[in-house]
Amino acid sequence: MCGKYQKIKSLLGDEDIYQMITEYLWSVGCDVTVNEFKTYIEQEVFPS
Repeated sequence: MCGKYQKIKSLLGDEDIYQMITEYLWSVGCDVTVNEFKTYIEQEVFPS
């Protein structure tokens, strides 16, 4: 089987997404929880 790993572009490679996530993490600092981060990603970065 040739090329056994899927070639999927990382979303973190997208500059806009990277900037949104970075700005969010800087704004909340060490106070972020996994659930809050997940909610941010679902509602702000990838809204339905």
